[in-house]
Amino acid sequence: MIGKPVFYPKRYQDIKATLMWYTSIVFVVSTSIICMFLFGKTFREWLMQMEGIGSVIKLAGSGVGVLSLSGFAGYVLIFLFEIHDKIYDRYIIRWRHYYDIDFILPRLTRPFAHKLAKSFSLKAEKDMKKVMKIYYIFVGDGKHEFKIRENLIVRFYETVLKYWITQINEMILLFAVASVVMLKILSDTPTDKLFVLLLAIIGLFLVNRFLIYLSRNSLRKATEEEIQDIHRSFSVQLDKELEDLHKELGLKYGDV
Repeated sequence: MIGKPVFYPKRYQDIKATLMWYTSIVFVVSTSIICMFLFGKTFREWLMQMEGIGSVIKLAGSGVGVLSLSGFAGYVLIFLFEIHDKIYDRYIIRWRHYYDIDFILPRLTRPFAHKLAKSFSLKAEKDMKKVMKIYYIFVGDGKHEFKIRENLIVRFYETVLKYWITQINEMILLFAVASVVMLKILSDTPTDKLFVLLLAIIGLFLVNRFLIYLSRNSLRKATEEEIQDIHRSFSVQLDKELEDLHKELGLKYGDV
């Protein structure tokens, strides 16, 4: 069952529900603004021609249809494809991949750096999904229950929700740019209107890029707090998990 938007998420499902609602609403709003900007006069003329209860019902039905279609699209994109993480980030941005390699893993293993095999980093980079399990065992990922303090989990989820919202914004803005280009190619929409719209989209894109920068900094701080709690409360278990991981990777763990 899909939940309502949650601005203080306690689990990943809360985040996905919020992203689904956000994606659906922003897509409808942004599309409506673009259409009103480009075809406002035509739309107003169409409204003035509408008379009677039948026209009102037809208009309301069209609105409900658009909202329903947008909601379904949001569900498919967020819940089924997880476009914010498993598609856009993994294959286009790739920020998460390097964040795991260059930030999370080095800090997580720092107390045991003297025990790591020399080729551990190279092996880890080739199979990050397997390696990152030693992190998710403690912070949870849907398959594992989190072990660190709940307030740290909630703080991280709040932060990552803001970050993924900026990613949704970026995808919608890129879609808007593509729409402007297609309008230029396939329609006789005045170039000056398209140029003004394109400038507005670029401005929003730059603002969103700044928000991405801020949210990534916040994510680093939240992640650092989680890792500190792992070191403080689960150091012995982490040591054992690293030893088992080395065995899986065919490496020697210990003083080398």
